[in-house]
Amino acid sequence: MNQTIKRVLYTILSCVLITAAVKLFGVSWSIACGIGLIGFILFAYIINILRDIILNRVVMQTYYDEMEYLRRQMVATVSCSYCGKLNGVGFRMDQRNEFECEHCHKNNLLSITASTAQITTPLTEVAELVNKKI
Repeated sequence: MNQTIKRVLYTILSCVLITAAVKLFGVSWSIACGIGLIGFILFAYIINILRDIILNRVVMQTYYDEMEYLRRQMVATVSCSYCGKLNGVGFRMDQRNEFECEHCHKNNLLSITASTAQITTPLTEVAELVNKKI
């Protein structure tokens, strides 16, 4: 069943129960139905607000999980600019990347440079081609 239909049915059922409960206190039907209608409007509004809050939290958590996954994927092994020892450093392309050396504990800046290269045939494929020709 569609979630929207479930929410509407839940809201209507809640309001009918509120109307019946109010009527049990000896209030006239018009007042009980008015209170039930107000309850319907409030329940619908509150349920939509809660749904939006929960959905927003789920979406944001998913976003943070994806960002954390990507952050863990982008790791470089670089040498410290002070002591020269190697460090495994996570980096992001959208921010300044600083790290503290694990060995000398001095701060370093990770500079990321893009370069191009020619596409070549791997040596394993060249060896296979040579073996086939022989």
